[in-house]
Amino acid sequence: MRLAVLSVVLLLLTGWGSCSTKPEAVPALCDAQCFRPCVGEGEDTGVRVLGDPAAASTWDEIGGDVNQQLANRLRQCDVRRKACEQCLQRLDKQDVIQL
Repeated sequence: MRLAVLSVVLLLLTGWGSCSTKPEAVPALCDAQCFRPCVGEGEDTGVRVLGDPAAASTWDEIGGDVNQQLANRLRQCDVRRKACEQCLQRLDKQDVIQL
């Protein structure tokens, strides 16, 4: 009888009686750029028109320089979005999440 009780105690102490079903943590491996915002506080893009608003040349800049800067920002944001997408796909392949 003592041997049976001792065996049960040893099994419980070695973890055989554990009911823990917590899965092991899986590293997400998400690129840091995935967490950078596309726009700043208050939806600020950071693109500015510098010049005299009364000058025609300033308004010409809006069609050229400003649009180009905004297009570059959009491309950068899309790269960040793709980094997040790749991270989520890796987690899906490891059966950590379900897409």
